[in-house]
Amino acid sequence: MNLAPRHLRAAYRSGELKPSDVAAHVLSRLDDADQSGVWISTANPQGVMAKARALDARIGEIGELPLYGLVFSVKDCIDVADEQTTSACPEFAYTAKDTSPVVADAIAAGAIYLGKTNMDQFATGLVGVRSPYGIARNPHNPDYIPGGSSSGAAVSVATGTSSFAFGTDTGGSGRVPASYCGVTGFKPAPGAFSQRGMVYACRSFDTISLYTCDPRDGHEIYRVLARRDVEDCFSPVDSAGWTEQASPARPLNIATPRPDQLRFFGNAETEALFGDGLRNCGSSICRSHWSISRRSFRSTI
Repeated sequence: MNLAPRHLRAAYRSGELKPSDVAAHVLSRLDDADQSGVWISTANPQGVMAKARALDARIGEIGELPLYGLVFSVKDCIDVADEQTTSACPEFAYTAKDTSPVVADAIAAGAIYLGKTNMDQFATGLVGVRSPYGIARNPHNPDYIPGGSSSGAAVSVATGTSSFAFGTDTGGSGRVPASYCGVTGFKPAPGAFSQRGMVYACRSFDTISLYTCDPRDGHEIYRVLARRDVEDCFSPVDSAGWTEQASPARPLNIATPRPDQLRFFGNAETEALFGDGLRNCGSSICRSHWSISRRSFRSTI
């Protein structure tokens, strides 16, 4: 079953699927081999199905619910009321009193919460294997690491059990697993998503991040959820431009190192993959109606 947001919304509008069909399918998948190590905890199945059936009856409101019937996971350093937050450390675990504003906004927009995903403990790692709750397997090769720290979030999207997922990102935790698992990792500017209701790796510039299969879906979900939180001291007063600057209608410039700055230390495969990645990125962006120009920059490292 294709859980990508645009596909699901089209299927709901046509009557091909109902949110309860999707919820039942995903719940039946959570014990599959490719979900091993992905989930630290999952929502009560009866509760998930009850929420999905309630959405079945609200199909007439799909235009007012921009995330209608999308299923999503939450990295387990982000709070969901009455659920445990562990940060992948059982001794640290606590039961959250309130739901992160970002998660609450997603649910209010029609999305269905599935559960908490695995991570590098306290989000301190980029490998995705530093957890007592098992290891989420790379969906392309189980011998490879999934990347971290938001390993379970990325794998839940890559293996088709989440339409989108919330991770966190300080210095790569939301983008590294995306690159390893072949999905889109989107780190919003700090403050675009509220930082309340999460265990920070760094208070000043940590942020909840998004995983989707498709960049367009990530952008659309971001547009739904980005807003100022007056109770978050790191949420800027002036939020103008958060959504407009991310619009695909604007040109995108990608800076790349000069050829003489590239060092692959004899790894010809990595060198070839790097070149292919740049070429494929450019063609993919152009197909998505972005304009792209490449320019070199001088490395300051």
